[in-house]
Amino acid sequence: MRLHMVLGAQDLGRTRLVVSPLQNLIIGFWGHQPSRERIQWQRAARRRVCRTSAPLLELINAHPWYVPDFLTPILSTAGNTPSSGIAEELDALRAVSDAQIHADLAPLHALPDVPRSVLNLRETGARQVARIVDAARALFASCLAEDWPAMRQRLRADVAHRGAQMAASGSGSTLTGLSPRLTWRDADTLTVALGACERRSGRAEVSVELSGQGLLLVPSPFAGPGTVVITGSVTASRQAVLAYPAIHGPAPAAAGRDVDALAALVGRGRARALRAVHGTATTGELAHRLGIGVSSASEHASALRAAGLVTTYRTGRHVHHTVTDLGRRLLADGGPVQLP
Repeated sequence: MRLHMVLGAQDLGRTRLVVSPLQNLIIGFWGHQPSRERIQWQRAARRRVCRTSAPLLELINAHPWYVPDFLTPILSTAGNTPSSGIAEELDALRAVSDAQIHADLAPLHALPDVPRSVLNLRETGARQVARIVDAARALFASCLAEDWPAMRQRLRADVAHRGAQMAASGSGSTLTGLSPRLTWRDADTLTVALGACERRSGRAEVSVELSGQGLLLVPSPFAGPGTVVITGSVTASRQAVLAYPAIHGPAPAAAGRDVDALAALVGRGRARALRAVHGTATTGELAHRLGIGVSSASEHASALRAAGLVTTYRTGRHVHHTVTDLGRRLLADGGPVQLP
């Protein structure tokens, strides 16, 4: 399925890049489209989850692709890097109306087994939202708060890079650079290629005019390479939210250690494979340089290609892999480095 979002001039003017702790908290515990970093983070975070967080976790994972819109409130902030934090986002969540709650829960009522948290929200509305707010606060405090300062710095670096790119090259090239699943065409349409588990209707093609609402672009280390996460619904009445994999800026690491920033971003095996391509290499040459089998080398190359770090072409029986401009930038900035 392909989702076509039609952006007019007003939509482009209202498209923003933001750093959101609540969006990242929800994506971090969402079971969909995981990144390697999210899987590793979640393994440690699960041990710290408290019972208070249960209503929120149930809502996040109730549906295979839909997260209720009211869980990710959009704050009215000027500029690309809002100064809002988790407290302001939770205040906005607490202020959600009963009408919005009921509208946003509609897709969950059709589930074969409606979660208890959904039934409670339908029956008590805003009173149950207070429990959701408490659950989000507890989940953030126990699982993400310690990592958030370093993560926020990394995400702000990504936002700064994308913002500069948007100013220099325009929205189209910036949007398509966020993920291989995004295509900009006809100077006004952003097409998202959705996987089988994300199909939102029986149609192969769905078009939505954003009607001046614009796009909210949220970098996240928890979005898998080569993916884009749509949190909530895409309608003309609410700003569409796209979370994309943050790849600019070093991942957080302990002080005083040698840190391979590239490995922290894409994984140790992929980083080693990208360095082994070293400009260009056939699959056989890559396997020889890494000391692995051809099939394993092909898997590494496929993952790097999906992340936009290499391009691939065939000549006769040989498959050649070439590092992209993005791959070269990551190689240049990716360490290892000595942290102070």
